[in-house]
Amino acid sequence: MSGTTDLSLIRAVVFDFDGTLIDTLPLLFDAMNAEFVPRIGRVLSPVEIMSHFGPTEQGVLASILHDFPDSHEAAFAGMKRYVEQADEPAQLYPGIVDLLTELRDAGIQLGIFTGKSRIMLDVFLRPLGLQPFFGAMIAGEDVSRSKPDAEGLVKVLNLLGVSPVEALMVGDSTSDIRAARDAGTLVCAAAWDRHAEPDVLAAAGPDLLCRTVAELRDALFTARR
Repeated sequence: MSGTTDLSLIRAVVFDFDGTLIDTLPLLFDAMNAEFVPRIGRVLSPVEIMSHFGPTEQGVLASILHDFPDSHEAAFAGMKRYVEQADEPAQLYPGIVDLLTELRDAGIQLGIFTGKSRIMLDVFLRPLGLQPFFGAMIAGEDVSRSKPDAEGLVKVLNLLGVSPVEALMVGDSTSDIRAARDAGTLVCAAAWDRHAEPDVLAAAGPDLLCRTVAELRDALFTARR
């Protein structure tokens, strides 16, 4: 972990979703490529797909399949079906459930701010039973401006009734860091996913950079002692 930020006044923690709470990316890449191969004739690398991240999955598909405008709706339906029928659901990162439980029991409010569509957010959350932890969830279609704009983060904080100076944003991308800065919250760069780039995240200037969920847990609860 890097950073020495005072977290003692935190009343809310807002999480990004993909690559932060749940290891959705491998399944998401497979589901998208199942739609890309028949249309563009090749598998896209994770880096290629992630370069289109920001809007909802529908937006990502439309951006990549720009030469096939009539197939966007069918591609999204196929991707959703692939995820729903996967033999194993996407997995939580180690320590996430314990962290959410401890935060909730400590009276800290929890939220989600993601570029995912609400449909796909539900598809990934439902099998894991995580919805009751979160007092507010803002998805891609709930905002007019996607990350790195802070619109969605501000909406989460308003729903939770918490001021920015009392909140911590946790996310795995520079867009999360920029959104948090613009909203006026503290921000932790989550570098525990296999695709994380700690050096890139550190260069964006987060208050904290944690390579494991346990590091974040220790930072939050050490500050409250």
